[in-house]
Amino acid sequence: MTAGGSVTFAPGQLDATIVVMVNGDTTIEPDEDFFVTLTAPINARLGNESARGLILNDDGLRRTRVAGH
Repeated sequence: MTAGGSVTFAPGQLDATIVVMVNGDTTIEPDEDFFVTLTAPINARLGNESARGLILNDDGLRRTRVAGH
């Protein structure tokens, strides 16, 4: 599934939070990854334009971690 959106950084800001929707189910399955790619910066330079996220738990509370690529 592909989604799009935008994130805005204030001058001097080095990080920002994005929300990734997780469509849960009750099927037991392994951890799942997803990727986030930033493109087309305006008045900025991207150090790491993409990151891998990992959905650690498929049942109950869902936690997500994103680390720079």
